[in-house]
Amino acid sequence: RGAAVAAVNDEGQGEGEGESGDQGEGEAEPRSRAKRAKADDAAVGAAEAEVASNRSEVGRPKILFSGIEVSQKAKKLAAIDGASEAKSTADATHVIAASTERKVAFRRTPKIMTVVSSCIPILDQSWFEDSADAGMPLKEESYIVQDKEAEKKYGFKMKECLSNSTKVLEDMAVHVTKFPESVKVPPLAEMKAIVQAAGGTWVAKLPSEPAAKLLVISCKEAVEKDKGLGTKVRKLIAGGVSGGFIATATCLFDAVMRKELRFDGEWHVVPDMSLGAPPAPGRGASATSSGGRSRKRGR
Repeated sequence: RGAAVAAVNDEGQGEGEGESGDQGEGEAEPRSRAKRAKADDAAVGAAEAEVASNRSEVGRPKILFSGIEVSQKAKKLAAIDGASEAKSTADATHVIAASTERKVAFRRTPKIMTVVSSCIPILDQSWFEDSADAGMPLKEESYIVQDKEAEKKYGFKMKECLSNSTKVLEDMAVHVTKFPESVKVPPLAEMKAIVQAAGGTWVAKLPSEPAAKLLVISCKEAVEKDKGLGTKVRKLIAGGVSGGFIATATCLFDAVMRKELRFDGEWHVVPDMSLGAPPAPGRGASATSSGGRSRKRGR
């Protein structure tokens, strides 16, 4: 009987120990689940932080396309959170203007020449594609167009251009003459947008009296066709308070991209005998602007 009692006691103890062990495991399992949940929350938080760090500061981008065709544009726009296509240069926040992958070179289109004065990001198509894949507008810095051939051709650096808020035509009155059909220039409406975006005052008609800081955009062919044009412009410029210039549309585009006015023999000043030879660099037809407000004008 003693052995039987011992056996029962042993079984009872064993069962008690087993139950006690099961309870220990039951208490450990919620703790383990809590640790896993905490780790998962930390991982999600880290992932969200990474996503946020890659997201553009522009919440609802309005994207303008210039000189480039994009396949499935509407579908990709819809995939980018908050994005839409800009209706004009006035409401654009981003411009897609080249494609390294597709070898589409950067061109100085009227749209580009208008938005560049506002320092709007001018981007490679890969930004648009990657943003669509990510489902959100990505940060722009690493996607800024870098076309070395275009930069060399036009004498500018895109990143420097977009970081310089100078309004290069500030305080300038700008008139654009009629151009012969043989000379390709943007329509007057687009030229006006370029001038005004760069801070200039658009003058629809050539002033009858001398004007301060007058810039006349013309070409050799126009001056040759209208013999009186050169003489009239020369008189207006000579009588201006601070002088003025007659230059080509190419010269205007150069100034806008470089954020610098410097009209001299190398800057396509319209060559015409009635205007005299273009001044040498550093003399009377030189005007530079830098740092937003600083501006020098030689005499």
